[in-house]
Amino acid sequence: MSNETNRTYDSRGSERGSGRHTPALPLEAPVIDPGARVSDVMLWEPKTLPATATVEEVRGFLACEHSVMALLTDGPAFRGAITEIPETAAADAPALAFADPTPAAIALTESATSAFSLAAASLHRRLIVLDRDGSTLVGLVCVSTDGRRFCKHAGRRGARRS
Repeated sequence: MSNETNRTYDSRGSERGSGRHTPALPLEAPVIDPGARVSDVMLWEPKTLPATATVEEVRGFLACEHSVMALLTDGPAFRGAITEIPETAAADAPALAFADPTPAAIALTESATSAFSLAAASLHRRLIVLDRDGSTLVGLVCVSTDGRRFCKHAGRRGARRS
């Protein structure tokens, strides 16, 4: 048995007990604490755009290397998620018209293991986290591009992605 199979990782995919905060790269998905919930592994303050954003604004947002999904909000209310906009869309058109009609979402209280599996299997590796009311944006579950860990600021309140 190799040492890789005996290693455990925290919610950010860092190796436990290593004394380092550099991301470890497990051979498969990280071992996640059985009691961990979505609230332990999600991004608490994902970047958002106003629901009134134009196609041009969303295109600019999505042009950033780390921005895979534009979350449109009206205050705390979730209005839509956009991952792509047709090239033929007018720059000044309302971007909300191109929102995914059924974006992947998960409840705050679901298990972190379920969240990882669902996000890693989804096309964009993202799950929107909504409050119990189903309309208030609480956060975002994000799995790294290599599909081996949650995104780097996951689980820490007040940690913003840049």
